[in-house]
Amino acid sequence: MTFLPIVERELRTAARRHIAHRVRLIAAGLALVIWFLLSVFGRNMTSPQRADAIFGTIGVLSLGFAMLAGAFLTADCLSEERREGTLGLLFLTDLKGHDVVLGKLASTSLHSIYGLLAVVPMLAVPLMMGGVTAGEFARTALVLLATLFLSLSAGMFVSAVSHDSRAAFLRTLGIMVTLSGVLPLLWWGQWILLRMRQFDFLLWASPGYALRCAGDSFYSTRSGAGEFWVCTLVIGVLGMLFLFAASVLLPRIWQQARDETSGRQTSPARLKQSMRSRVLLELHPYLWLATRDRRMGWWASRIIGIALLLWTAFYIHAGSGTPGGASFSITFLMAFALHVLFKCMVIAEATRRLSEDQQSGALELLLVTPLRPAEIMAGQRAALAQIFRWPKLMLVGMNLMLIGLLVWPSRSRWMGPDQAIFLTMFAGGIVLLFVDCFVICPAGVWSALTTKRHTRAIFATVRKILLPSWAAILSLWFLAITSNGLNSETVELLVVIWIAFGLAVDAVALTATTRRLNADFRELVATGKSSVKTSPVRVA
Repeated sequence: MTFLPIVERELRTAARRHIAHRVRLIAAGLALVIWFLLSVFGRNMTSPQRADAIFGTIGVLSLGFAMLAGAFLTADCLSEERREGTLGLLFLTDLKGHDVVLGKLASTSLHSIYGLLAVVPMLAVPLMMGGVTAGEFARTALVLLATLFLSLSAGMFVSAVSHDSRAAFLRTLGIMVTLSGVLPLLWWGQWILLRMRQFDFLLWASPGYALRCAGDSFYSTRSGAGEFWVCTLVIGVLGMLFLFAASVLLPRIWQQARDETSGRQTSPARLKQSMRSRVLLELHPYLWLATRDRRMGWWASRIIGIALLLWTAFYIHAGSGTPGGASFSITFLMAFALHVLFKCMVIAEATRRLSEDQQSGALELLLVTPLRPAEIMAGQRAALAQIFRWPKLMLVGMNLMLIGLLVWPSRSRWMGPDQAIFLTMFAGGIVLLFVDCFVICPAGVWSALTTKRHTRAIFATVRKILLPSWAAILSLWFLAITSNGLNSETVELLVVIWIAFGLAVDAVALTATTRRLNADFRELVATGKSSVKTSPVRVA
């Protein structure tokens, strides 16, 4: 028998796909654009400074790509086979668990590996400019490859033990958030209060900390080299453990029934809910259908609630500390991260139902009923508002607490000239939260109807709604590092422009998706393509 037969077949197939070449071209092109922008707009910087800025920017963006690859590429590869009932056919042969796992890993992750390898030569450009050593370049490349391996392996493990695409995506994302965010936050908390080195192990599994250790400024310290190699080893070992666990568990649990049945209500509560559902079914049938499964809102409430407890501890310490301290920075970054995580959860829920029904053909049967497309859209929007009501209010409360910290009479001048900047950010964050959630509904429906997989629908919606804002933040960072700092008035203006840009992106996405959905909803369900060329006629 051929050694790893599925791996060999999938590698040959994936290498011939056109997307393999496009991913390499796009990744290398983006890195080249970043290098060009920093080289042109950073003329007031010395050559070593430009090299360090280029190297750091491309390294951070590549790390983010590596950390998210598993959630979008491997998290649903095995669970999709389980839902379609084709996974058992592989185990009718003499294939082992590791043959299937490694074969799926090869078929789904080859494009991400190509993309990362295409960026690596761009990281080597600063070597010729000075300011970056060969050792720093090699260590950074090693961290990026190890992080990509960890993310893809975590996705394979989650896919092996999951059945639902939504659960697989969120679990993989949760693993990476825990390793790169939650554990470092716990370390920061104990460091602020206790300053004990015994808890440094909390940082070892963080890819961000490993990237920091790869820099010459940290690696050249007394403990820097040891910390770097320990972090890299831990990340690699975790990836191997995830793959080993997936290979061992998959042959044993692939026949298990659907695993997303936990969290159901008790009998009295279910009886009461059933009575309400009968009334809702008569009045708003699609709203009843979309709100039958509220587990996403349940998880969002508990995740944000637990994070809010940790956030409150840093908030209290920030209120009693000095302005610009570490606690205030952590509260600000945590609030931003929770906003992003919440929007990703809303996107996952907004695309789930229609994506699954589109793949199974149930959506076509639904349109045979008197239910109109406009009622489906209205029911979807109302369902998202109900499911995510409480976590959204928690996030609004966090921003209001941050605003209150800055406008409190005894701290009216706490941040000095930067106070207006943070007030604008926090107030604008509330506005963007509501507007983004409103636009996610039609954008998510459009992505679900025009893509073949749920994870692709999630990525397409993130690309339309969230990615432009992230690019705008990156542009602000460019201006800051190429201008050697900006004054407070200029930064405040840029923040206002960033908020206005986010609202403009939402307006464009809302107009485009609503127009097409109103005109071609039924054709999208049937073919997955829209034929809108001119002004559409609204469907009744």
